[in-house]
Amino acid sequence: MSGRLVVAPHPDDEVLGCSSVLYRSAVTVVQVTDGVPPWTEARDREGLRRLREKESSDGWTALSTEVTRVRLGFEDLAVWRVVDRIVPSLVGAICSASPDEVYLPAYQAGHPDHDATYLAGVLARKILGAEPGPIWWVYGLYGFDDSRHFQSGWLPPDLYGEIEVRGDGPEFLRRKGEALGRYTSQIWPNSALDRWIQNPAPERFAPVPAGWSRLPELPSFYDEELGFGRYGASAATVVEALGPVFASGWEVTA
Repeated sequence: MSGRLVVAPHPDDEVLGCSSVLYRSAVTVVQVTDGVPPWTEARDREGLRRLREKESSDGWTALSTEVTRVRLGFEDLAVWRVVDRIVPSLVGAICSASPDEVYLPAYQAGHPDHDATYLAGVLARKILGAEPGPIWWVYGLYGFDDSRHFQSGWLPPDLYGEIEVRGDGPEFLRRKGEALGRYTSQIWPNSALDRWIQNPAPERFAPVPAGWSRLPELPSFYDEELGFGRYGASAATVVEALGPVFASGWEVTA
């Protein structure tokens, strides 16, 4: 095995949460969705899909990253509906790449696609087995702390164990800001990328936990802050969908 593999729910998440993994390295990036949200008009969908691919390529160039891109092609804001279909796709991608490290977005009640991708990842890990195999990490994207303050690179405390902080040097933060600036379609006032650019933060990582007995109860901003409930992805609906999958597959980890 050699190299690293980053699982990104959307094109840009690998840079937002894992730039320190990508920086000046050769990395496999598995993009679970095409990043085209369901509210996009039909006539605009292909153009946005191409734009988001170009933004990713430009962001990687800013980080001097050599990327092997794997597109799984699932729909944006629908990952939580199709975890069972994503798992074998992830297994295949990981087997093909044979990485020595795999990075999953953390479950942090920040975005239903992020949370469902985490679940798909740990189920893929169960299938692949832990020994011999890659080291598995979670990376923080964004979420709310206990005071409901938005935090970039946030990992819920007391959930993932010992947290490792990376990418806090000024030169790295400058390069990451430059990379995020290439994602023009994702930058608007108070968007996740805009908040990071306005207030650069280091990245946080932790080992994938050995197991949980149920989904953790975390402050969610699926609804009020992001309005995903209008598209069927309310916090209650997502937890109802993911809970049985989680309970059936998570406790028996390799």
